[in-house]
Amino acid sequence: MAKQHKIDRYNLGSKVLELRKQFKTTEQIAGILSEKDLKEYGGITQASVSRWLCKQRQERKSQTNVILEEYVKEAISEDLQNFDELKKYLFAVANDSEQPSQIRIKALSEYRKCLTDQIDFAQLQNSENETEEIEIVKGGEEIATILKRIKTSVSEGKDDDSEME
Repeated sequence: MAKQHKIDRYNLGSKVLELRKQFKTTEQIAGILSEKDLKEYGGITQASVSRWLCKQRQERKSQTNVILEEYVKEAISEDLQNFDELKKYLFAVANDSEQPSQIRIKALSEYRKCLTDQIDFAQLQNSENETEEIEIVKGGEEIATILKRIKTSVSEGKDDDSEME
């Protein structure tokens, strides 16, 4: 088992943190502790204070990361559901042959933007979820298929763009 820091052994952690809040350097903190609190124990070095503070920062950083990850998961879950509903709606509009081609193309364009945002989000999350990546690829293939159908219907004159005006 590792040797316990003098700061922990003599319950001086709160004092060290308070001195640090007062913008004291590790050298100044070591001097204050050595003169007042640890004089009879041989004092403490600046390096020991520095190591103790580093350990405290690492512990707090890991705790903060866990809290932040939990918060992000809670905060964005509803947004992601809304995002999926928007994609479904845009996909349905783009596939609807009753709609004018300009509306279908606009819906397809917005659907593509949603897929791009989804890719960006997955990269932000460093996603290793292959299912999500496959869905994104399928979405890109669906865009190409729908666009071909829209172009075909426009070239055959099946779509009346005068409804847009």
